[in-house]
Order: sequence, then C-alpha cells, then structure tokens
Amino acid sequence: MIFHIDKADVMVEIEKIEEVIDLIKKENPGFCEIVMQSKDDDELREKIYQYFYRFEIHCLQSCHMNALQRYQSQQALRVLKNLFSPRHEAITHFSVLKNLKKCLNQDYHEVGLGFAYEILFLFRALKGTTGLEQLQEEKPMSKMPEWSLLDHLSKEVNDWMSRYPSGLDNSIILQRIENRESIKSSYKITNKEWDNWKWQCQNVIRDRKELEKFISLTEEEKEAIDLANHHQLPFGITPFFLSLLDLNDPESKYDHAIRAQAFPPLRYIQRLVEVKKHHMNMSLSQTRQIPTEISITRGYPMIAIFKPIRQKVRYCLYCERSWAINHALWRQDQVELDKIDRAIRWFNRHPGVTEVLISGDIMIYDDPMIEEILSRLADISHIQRIRVSTRIPMILPMRITDSLVHLLSSYQISGRREISLMTHFEHPYEVTLEAMKAIQKLRKTGVQVCNQSIYTVENARRFEMSALRKQLRLIGVDPYYSFNAKKDIPEERVPIARMIQEQNEESRLAPGIDRSDEAVFDIPGMGKNYLKASQEHELIMILGDGSRVYEFYPSDVNLFNKRSFLYRDVPIFTFLQQLAHKGENLKDYQSIWYYY
Repeated sequence: MIFHIDKADVMVEIEKIEEVIDLIKKENPGFCEIVMQSKDDDELREKIYQYFYRFEIHCLQSCHMNALQRYQSQQALRVLKNLFSPRHEAITHFSVLKNLKKCLNQDYHEVGLGFAYEILFLFRALKGTTGLEQLQEEKPMSKMPEWSLLDHLSKEVNDWMSRYPSGLDNSIILQRIENRESIKSSYKITNKEWDNWKWQCQNVIRDRKELEKFISLTEEEKEAIDLANHHQLPFGITPFFLSLLDLNDPESKYDHAIRAQAFPPLRYIQRLVEVKKHHMNMSLSQTRQIPTEISITRGYPMIAIFKPIRQKVRYCLYCERSWAINHALWRQDQVELDKIDRAIRWFNRHPGVTEVLISGDIMIYDDPMIEEILSRLADISHIQRIRVSTRIPMILPMRITDSLVHLLSSYQISGRREISLMTHFEHPYEVTLEAMKAIQKLRKTGVQVCNQSIYTVENARRFEMSALRKQLRLIGVDPYYSFNAKKDIPEERVPIARMIQEQNEESRLAPGIDRSDEAVFDIPGMGKNYLKASQEHELIMILGDGSRVYEFYPSDVNLFNKRSFLYRDVPIFTFLQQLAHKGENLKDYQSIWYYY
C-alpha cells in the first residue's frame, strides 16, 4: 500500500512515482524550472543556493507565516541546503541534485517513492503548506475553553493507551492463568514447582517441536528456530514466558511484542550465523577503552561496564551483545573467578570510576555467586553505585526470592552506596502481576528499579510507549532511557523522526514522573546522543530509497577530538507501510515527515 498527502492533506493511495513528482512540479514551478533547464551541475548548484538565499531573505522580511510555519520553513531550509552540499554528496556517495534532475525529466530508475515523498514534504515545509495547523484548527477541541480542552486531551490520550492491553488487565490475567494451568498439566507439576526458578531454568524450551505442543508457529518462525539450534545460537524460552503468549489465539493482535522477542527473526538469525562463521563483531560499542581480557568496557569518565559472564537469561533480539552470548542461559557455567580478580584490580587502579553496570545478567546464578561479585565490588571504596542489568522480572520473576532481595539490599547503604536493577520491559503486555510483586519486594528495601526500552516497530504506534511508561510507574519501575534498535535488524527499526515525534507529541502529554526517560541514539565511539539536542545531529542526505542519512557530532567536544558518525536510517515510507500493514490510520502519523 502506497501513500501521499493530497490537497486536503489526507493520506490516500497512489500508484506511481510520477504522481508525486507531478505534485513537486506543481507546488514548486520556479524551483523545478531552474533544475530542469540547467545543463551544468556546478552552475545548477549555484542557482539553487541563490534560490534558497532569496527565499530565506523573503521569509525573514515577511509576516505572512505563523510561528509554526516559520519554524518548519527554517528547519526545512537547513535540510535542503545540506542535501545539495558537495561535501555531503562526497561522504554519502549520493547526489540529490543529480537524481532530482533525472526525476523531473521522467527518469526514475535510481530512486523510489520514499525519495520522492521526502522531497515533496521538504518543499511543503519550506513554503508553509504542510496543512498541519489547519488540521488542528478543524478539530472540535480547537474552539473549546481551556479546561474543556485539557479534559478532551486527557481523554484522547487515555483512549489511545487503552488500545494496548496490559498484563495487569483482569482479562489478560485470567487468560494467562489458563495458559499456566495448561503448561503445568503437560509437565505434570504443582504450583510449587512452577514457582521454583530452578525448575523453570531446567525446563527451558529450546526444541521447536516441543514448543509446538503449546503454540502455533509461522513457517518463518520454525525456520529461524531450527537454524538457531542447528548452529548452536542462543535460543530458549521459559515455561513462564511462554505462558505470556496468546497460546489459544493464533490470530491475536496483542502478543506481537512478546512474540517478536521470544522468536528471533529469520533474517537476524541468518546474520548471526555469518557472524559466528567468520568470527565477526557486531558490537556498536567502539568505546574509548576496551580491555577485553578483563571484560570491562569504559565509554564515560565515571561509569564502566563489567561483563563477568557470557550468558544471558535468554536470547534477546535487541541486545547489544547477543552476537557474543554463548548460551540463552540456563546452564550454570562457573564464572571465571580469575576474570573477577582482574576486573577488581582494574577498578582499584581507576578511582575515577564511581559507577559499575554489571551486564550479562548475573541474576541467573545462585545467590553465592551473585554475592561474590557484588561483595568484591562493594569493597572498593570509590564505587558509589552498582547497577545490575537484567530481564529476570519479565522472564523469570520467581528468581527474585526473599533471600535474593535481602542479598541485594544488604549492599544498599544510604549516603554511601546505591544498588539499582536495570530492566528491559518493551511493551505493556509484558508487565505482569508476578513482575510487580517481585519489583515491589525490591523497592520496599530501597533498591531502585529502572527501565531501558528499545524503540521498535512493535511499540512504535501512537501512545504505545506512553502506555508502557504508565504501567511501569504503577508497578514501581522508573523509565530511564529509550534507545534505537540495532541496525542489524532493519525490519524492527524505527526512524529517528518517529522517535522525536513520539517525544514531542505523545510523551510530553503525560505527567513528568511518567516520562522520565530520554530518547537516545547509541553512537559507536560516542555513546548516547540525546535526540532532543538537535545541535548534536543533522540530516544531510536523502538516498534513493528514501533513507535519511544523519551526521552525529560528539557531545563531549571539549574532552575528545572525535570524528562525526554517519547513520543511514530506515526510510519513513517503509516504516509507514509497516504501520499500515498493522492496520494503523496513517493520518495519525503525517507530521512524521517534518521531524529531522
């Protein structure tokens, strides 16, 4: 399904790229005439910049545009100047100038609809003809008194969030109880065994045929699981996590986010096979210091990541280290004690490091091993915060026993040291009563629980992330960061424009405590780049398929002399097609084109 915005600024279907190009010609006859009549590219580039200069002067002198139109025009002008830059052509190996010229002369071989739409919407923003402000004025609430308007907005937000069921909804709780009883019956076990985390670990389902006793799989899911097992890639699902899926409803529209995490995409597994085969590295963390022999990564002055194990609680699609994980858990392989010794010596030599993030999910180990790691770190006087990254509350909440809570909280000393758990909830459907009870036990002892989520197509619908944040706050989890998905899973990625749109149009409507997380982009060698900080990135090119190319700049320019980083984003047009396939009304997303 293909879309554009017509004269009434409503998403409608079209079939051919020619129609979009015709719209560009119709709405920008002067500019298009310049492009079509010029023979020499250098001369054409000069004329284009003169056109932009005259337009900018006109805008600065004119009072016809309202504030929103003026802002959008200035933003679009900056982007358009970038698109025709010789430098940007050289570093991206693509020329908007040459390809737009071809399109205007009916040669469409090197570009697609995604490219044409980007150019169309850039010029609409430039000329203040997006129509977005008219759409707002046409809404009934535009004529309401202030209090009525706020009530209407609140209701609208809640209506949106109600579309996404939570694991705390009564109907979902009852459904999962039914799932649990069915699985228990198959294994012939009691509640006591089900609630035993070691039983869950010992009965992780890795075999596809065993899995199909409980749930119907697509052909692609079957192939992906078989391929993962054949190449000994990390795959496994606990009976508990299995019970969160809609086992009796293969057409369910609700468990998609959990299913996407439980069953890895075939293309990604194929990519992992190649990585393992050629001993490649898929890591994004090209940090400033990586002493691999002691499993420490340091990318910030006061924080270091310690990775004592090469296992995780389960395969995780969005994990930065999934390519390097040996098992999707459950085998209680011994932690290398000499590795811990080397790490402790390193931390002792670096008093500037005051915070340690323990990655790899040590929570899959018995209490004594966890205590060994925590106690050694706690003995270092300059370490003031220990964060433990884990998916246990979602996958295996029964692991958070009273004894483990006591162990963790024993290292929480007010005024001296803080212990935090970093969870990875991705969707409100993942939030369960069991997770809530486990988290509340931790919170009552003073242990903070924060969440890092990943923007993907599974949680990118309107107010879907808002619904997640709300549920997290209700169970005692503080939203912390929201990251971009890895580039190795293009079918899961969300455009940067959608991340910024979500922060500006959805997240900001929630109470401040609910939206305490920041949308960040993880840059190799630079770390976190805050997308709201527009001075740290800019759109410099539109490729033939509609992909935007961003240039990210180091935020710590006063500390390090670093090069910029180029990122090729997923095309907005492709993303909108995915949303349409999910049944979304694209009118609800039409402002996405105007976020850069």
